[in-house]
Amino acid sequence: MKIWHFLIITNLLKRSFSMGLPPVANPKLKICKDCKYFIADVEKCAAFSTTDLVTGEKTYKYASTMRDDKTSCGTDGIHFEQNHFKIITAPYYFVKKDWGIIFFIVGIMITTVAQTYAELRK
Repeated sequence: MKIWHFLIITNLLKRSFSMGLPPVANPKLKICKDCKYFIADVEKCAAFSTTDLVTGEKTYKYASTMRDDKTSCGTDGIHFEQNHFKIITAPYYFVKKDWGIIFFIVGIMITTVAQTYAELRK
């Protein structure tokens, strides 16, 4: 009976660790969204920028353009560097994109908790 418990637990653990992770078809394939130079909210590449000499403003080219151009990054991803801080950058771009909705939902949650607390104190 103990072997069945072990098999069930290992199967559940294996499934829980793999939840939400897409299968990796080719681990050597370099995807722009996994690169440290990828600017997710505008889908541009920070590795290739030009600076305006008057204003100092940097402009970036689209990542798809850089991957199509063999002199820049190319299909092989010559300038690809793994983003080791994806756990920080992914939520950052999520909050940056949807900050209004998040602010609204958090406001409703705080109001609801405050009203519930006030009713409990009566």
